[in-house]
Amino acid sequence: MVDITDAPDRRKLIDRPTLPFTSKEVPRSLQCNQQQDLEAERVWQTRLPKKVQFFAWLLHHARLNCRAQLHRRNIRRAEESCCELCPQLLEDDDHIFTRCPQASAVWSLLTILPQSTNCRYPWLIGKELLLPEAVHLDVILMILWHLWKARNAIIFDHQTSTAKDIVLKVVHDMDRWGIRYKHHADD
Repeated sequence: MVDITDAPDRRKLIDRPTLPFTSKEVPRSLQCNQQQDLEAERVWQTRLPKKVQFFAWLLHHARLNCRAQLHRRNIRRAEESCCELCPQLLEDDDHIFTRCPQASAVWSLLTILPQSTNCRYPWLIGKELLLPEAVHLDVILMILWHLWKARNAIIFDHQTSTAKDIVLKVVHDMDRWGIRYKHHADD
């Protein structure tokens, strides 16, 4: 039973009742009963905006709301679960980020050959780029993020993007978010 008082509301996580509530603790709380995925923890160490980190966490755990996922949840019918660009193929995360012609064109432009199972393990993608370790995952996540945004633009805004458009958006965000890295250059 909850006592209603005039005191200000306080938020707390059930598994950490003595700690103050922070959004940083939410992913840990969601995994409290699961074995800790140390590989996925890398996502939270990036200097990307939280929305990109949450996207990456959802991707790693196969929880993105792609059409195949919506079909599994009985939100979409099977015939409504195909890729907008590839009408005969199921739109799952692997298709969106590796097999769809749009994604393939982006990876090809960047001379990266991702394996079809690697999209959930972005730290394994693009090792051939020889990026500094401190920014490698951030760059790959930005590419995946912009592939996701391009997919959403096709579905919701009926706007298609070329591979060059997507890469330019990645570069633009890298420039815009660059200040996040300048303050940590000594790390």
